[in-house]
Amino acid sequence: MKKTLFSLASMVMLMALLGMANMGLAQRPPQGAVPNSRVSLVVTSDQTAFWLFVDDVLQNEQSVMSIQLDYVPEGDHYLRVEMDDPDHRTVGQLVRVDYAHRSFRIERYRHLLGLSPGYGAPRPELVMTMVSLQPNHAHGHLTGQSSWFGYHQPAGQHGQPSVAPPPAPGPMAMSEPDFNQALEMVRKEHFDSNRLSLAKQITRQNMLTASQIKKFCQTFEFDNTKLDFAKFAYSRCVDPERYFLLYDVFAFDSNKRALDTFIQQQH
Repeated sequence: MKKTLFSLASMVMLMALLGMANMGLAQRPPQGAVPNSRVSLVVTSDQTAFWLFVDDVLQNEQSVMSIQLDYVPEGDHYLRVEMDDPDHRTVGQLVRVDYAHRSFRIERYRHLLGLSPGYGAPRPELVMTMVSLQPNHAHGHLTGQSSWFGYHQPAGQHGQPSVAPPPAPGPMAMSEPDFNQALEMVRKEHFDSNRLSLAKQITRQNMLTASQIKKFCQTFEFDNTKLDFAKFAYSRCVDPERYFLLYDVFAFDSNKRALDTFIQQQH
C-alpha cells in the first residue's frame, strides 16, 4: 500500500515539473496568430516622433520614436508614416515584410522623407499586436489593443475578428508639396548624370504618378537619360495605364518605341 501511494505521488510531481518546464520554454502567442507565417515589424525614427499606418489602418494612438508590431502577416504591406512636426510630413511606401525584411527606418534626405531597411530599436518605445481592422463604431475604438512594452490579444471571440478586415488600399503617390520640393532639387543639379541619380534616389523611396515621372523626365537634357529614368520609374508608378503621357518628352521616335517595347515586356 505504501509503495502504491509513493508511485502516485512521484507521478504527480513528475507531471508538474514537465508542465513548468514547457511553460518556461515557450510563450504562447495570441489566439488566432500563425507564428510560421507572421513576423514582428519594427519602424524607427532618429529625429521626429510619428504615427504609423499599416494598410491604411492607424496603429499607435500617440506619436512614438519607435514601434514594434507583433504577428504581422508576411507579404506586401503599404506602410505610411505621418510625422509629428509642424509641417506634418507624410511618406508612404509599399514594402515586403518577412523574416529577412522586418525592420525599417525613417530617413531624411535633403528635407525629404523615405523608408529604408533598418536594424530596429534595441527596446522599441511601443510594442503591440498589429491592428488590422477598421474602427469599431459600436464601441468607438479600434479593434485591437496596445501597451507600452506589453502585449494584448486582439478583441473578438476566441481571438477571431468580429468583422471582416477591409481590403488593402492601393499605394499612394508622393504628395504634391513633397514632389514639387523634390522636383526643384533635381532641377538645381548641373549635369544630367547628377539629376538622374537624385531622381532615382527619390523614386526608390516614394511611389509616383505618371505625370510626376514625366516632370522628372523633362528636367533631363538627353533622350537616353529620359529613357533610362522612364524605365526605372515604371515599377514605382501608381497609374502605369497613363504612362503614355511620357511619350512626348522624347525627341526621337526610336526612344518612344523603346519605351513602348519595355512596357509590353512588363506584362
